[in-house]
Amino acid sequence: MKKLLFLSAMCMAITAQATVLRVSNRTNSGAPYSTISDAIKAAEEGDTIMVDGSNTSYGDITLTQRVVLIGPGFLLNDNGVIVEGSHSAMLGTVSSNYTQAAGSIIMGFDIKDIVHLAQPNMVVTRCRLASDLKISTSASNCVVHQNYFVGGRVMCNSGSTTSWAPNAQITNNIFTRRSDDGGVIYRFSDSYIAYNTMVGTTTNVNYGQEVGLTGCTVENNIFFRMSNISGNSYSNNLVLADGLGEVFAEATTDKAVKEVSESKAEEFAGKGAFAGNDPYVISGIPAGPYISDITMPTSVEKGKPLNVTIKIGVQQ
Repeated sequence: MKKLLFLSAMCMAITAQATVLRVSNRTNSGAPYSTISDAIKAAEEGDTIMVDGSNTSYGDITLTQRVVLIGPGFLLNDNGVIVEGSHSAMLGTVSSNYTQAAGSIIMGFDIKDIVHLAQPNMVVTRCRLASDLKISTSASNCVVHQNYFVGGRVMCNSGSTTSWAPNAQITNNIFTRRSDDGGVIYRFSDSYIAYNTMVGTTTNVNYGQEVGLTGCTVENNIFFRMSNISGNSYSNNLVLADGLGEVFAEATTDKAVKEVSESKAEEFAGKGAFAGNDPYVISGIPAGPYISDITMPTSVEKGKPLNVTIKIGVQQ
């Protein structure tokens, strides 16, 4: 099963056709909403909610209807994407326990707690996740694409070891989980798992595995270790423990993972998060224009013009 989505074009099209609501919890921002929950209540089905970066978390959110949530990305200063004054939009727990939330898109956030997708056709893309992303058995056709997992995994939410989340697409993600308690892609059926990079070291025996899969297509990934479970289709995967196990040992940001991948272009050709038709995007910058730099004088004489230079980048 291959259903790789071109999410950039899709998200841009949705944004263009829907009402856009702005949220900012920064003092004197001028935004009409200071909480994401209030914006969701005010939104119509399919509307886009743009969330400003902030030093203060927006807290836990629950999706009660189908919306597109777009944040500014993450690690913007660390990766040199934006020169100064940039912050991510931080979230706590994200849940979608309402039927009307099916088909929602979450893009460009720094998520500190668990994400629970309980409805079908949900999309989580270009986010930084510090905990697990859990998908219910009823949530078919969910897409997990171009994310940076710094401590969590993608897994079926059911507590049963014989239950699987169905028909998921898990593509072009980076996983940096460092523990020995199982794989990072856990209990999926009839799903497409491709172009993921799982970084690790030889001290973590189970780290970087995919486990508990059935009927899945698993291809073009870079794993630390791979379990080769029967009942799945495997092709063109690279296992780092077979000779490149320490290659990502010093990579502490997604940009660093990209630099290592570029330095190993021959070994990694056609594999991992930076390969394929819709590769990983550094810092999760959402599709469309963004301000990359602002230059202005520290002072100006009264009555004189204030000259401000703004540099605009465009992410595909």
